[in-house]
Amino acid sequence: MITNRKYNVFICLVVLVIVACGPRKILSPHTQHEMIAPYIMQGTSYEFGGSFTFNDWTVGGREEHTYIRTYPAKSFSLFLNMSDGEGTFSGGGGMEFIGAPLSMTDNALSGFALYMRPYLSFQLGSSIATGRLAISPLIFGLMLGEDEWIEGNELTKFIFYQLTLLLHNPQPSRHVFSGGFRFAPRSVGILLGFEGAMADNVFLRSEMSYVTPRLFAPSNPDEEVRGEVYNLTFGMFWRGR
Repeated sequence: MITNRKYNVFICLVVLVIVACGPRKILSPHTQHEMIAPYIMQGTSYEFGGSFTFNDWTVGGREEHTYIRTYPAKSFSLFLNMSDGEGTFSGGGGMEFIGAPLSMTDNALSGFALYMRPYLSFQLGSSIATGRLAISPLIFGLMLGEDEWIEGNELTKFIFYQLTLLLHNPQPSRHVFSGGFRFAPRSVGILLGFEGAMADNVFLRSEMSYVTPRLFAPSNPDEEVRGEVYNLTFGMFWRGR
């Protein structure tokens, strides 16, 4: 009986060593460019718009690791944003539709990536600072081709919530320059933003960010978030009231 117990303990230790030394899935960090006005919009308003996003990765690691990018290198998004603000607070929500040919990241790949991201947002701000909490509890994803990126439900782990803290030039103004930080469950980013009024209800909006893994983020024994990502997004929006 004692011999059998020792044998079982030995088998368990061998299995644990194999699991610990086996190849781990290495994921790139990720935060989402929300493309929401970086200030409190008074009253009820809605926006329609589109944007292009460019991503670039740097990662180091051993060859036996599988590095999975959480987002295509280039993508296009369509937005529907809605908000209701009064004084220093506004609440809102909307939908982002994301699409990208896989060949835009690697010419050897074929297929298409589709994501749908509904969200809720809450903003608190003054004339020179704004804080925003955006929640995306469920992201739908579909890969039409080679499975090179994580699925939409896994992407939710990265951007289930995002807390953005911004400083900007005094508002209201026709041109907004902003900078700050964005915190997500597994990543943190430094970002710069710009919004320019092309007309009374047409706006050019852009965000640039540098994203790294977050310290003390939730861990998973089978995967690791590693590397840095550079993001650049340009968008045009039409606003109605």
